[in-house]
Amino acid sequence: MIDNHAGSDRTAAFDELYRRWVAAVADRQRDELSALFHERYTYTAPDGTRLGRAEILDAEMNVPVPEYPFHRLEVDVFGDVAVARGEHLLRGEITSDSFEPELVALVAAGVQIAFTTVWLKSGDTWLAISNDSHLRS
Repeated sequence: MIDNHAGSDRTAAFDELYRRWVAAVADRQRDELSALFHERYTYTAPDGTRLGRAEILDAEMNVPVPEYPFHRLEVDVFGDVAVARGEHLLRGEITSDSFEPELVALVAAGVQIAFTTVWLKSGDTWLAISNDSHLRS
């Protein structure tokens, strides 16, 4: 389900940003993924690990590809800030050493991830500035 409190054009715009994000992870295209992240981007993993922009760019090249399209995506836009909340399946091998072994084992078996991403508009471009993920199952 994709729901958007700001209108269908906004939903489509953010769905496209996530499609690009997933494609960059799938193709191991660090530069493509980097183009979606604000210079101050941070990530908080389900195990509480916090990673800065450079660290998560490295880690994203060594994690399984999120299932896409997402199970759910909701977007609220407040001027130049947007908050996106969604869920997706994540299953596969994590070869990055950035995460705790318990999380690596859970992802290997397959888990539902709930996430919240904060996007900041810079000119005409939306950039992710923060992302937090939580285990749903």
